[in-house]
Amino acid sequence: MLTFLPIQLKIAIQLLASGVACFLQIYTVLLTFRLYCSWFPNINMYHQPFATIGTATDFYLRFWRSWMPPQLVIDTSPIFAFWVLDFVTDFLSKIGEGRFLY
Repeated sequence: MLTFLPIQLKIAIQLLASGVACFLQIYTVLLTFRLYCSWFPNINMYHQPFATIGTATDFYLRFWRSWMPPQLVIDTSPIFAFWVLDFVTDFLSKIGEGRFLY
């Protein structure tokens, strides 16, 4: 697909894509942990380390909640947030392996 690029640029793209994919995998774990913590009412999200995790992940969840209001009683926005994050992570990991570059 991108066979016309010089080899140095392909290597740089691979390194950047694999680094971002690794960060997004860690961010997915943080999002999962934050959503699990929201199920338990005895966990105070205003104390450390939960406040830091909440601050780091709240903007992404708020973005999806602004686009998708709750359906009846169920908030389905985290499902689509995880779906998009998984899609981007998978695409970047494939670029990091060099599938679309060579």
